Amino acid sequence: MGMLAHAAVVRDDRDGGRDGGQVFVHLHPEGTVSMAALQFFARQEGKGGGGMASMKGMAGMTMGPADGVLSFPWAFPRPGRYHLWVQVRSGGPVRTGVFAVDVNKAALP
Repeated sequence: MGMLAHAAVVRDDRDGGRDGGQVFVHLHPEGTVSMAALQFFARQEGKGGGGMASMKGMAGMTMGPADGVLSFPWAFPRPGRYHLWVQVRSGGPVRTGVFAVDVNKAALP
């Protein structure tokens, strides 16, 4: 895994909701950036350009956890049950966490 962490979120389709199974997202703490964009910035960095380092000042584009806290720039679109898979590498093997989350209207932005 080339990044610090990534996550996948899927809405559960067993609750009979109208959008069950229609929510799937793959996230990174740095934001969801295409591999082509990451490769471009890495090449620019190698040429003395701003590269990935220039992204560090952008909101939500931190390249590592602050004070041991890792966050992903995303919000749940609707109430319902969601399943999350998170993988993190911090100085060793990749660690995986699996979660089920019930989101109610009060939790939405």
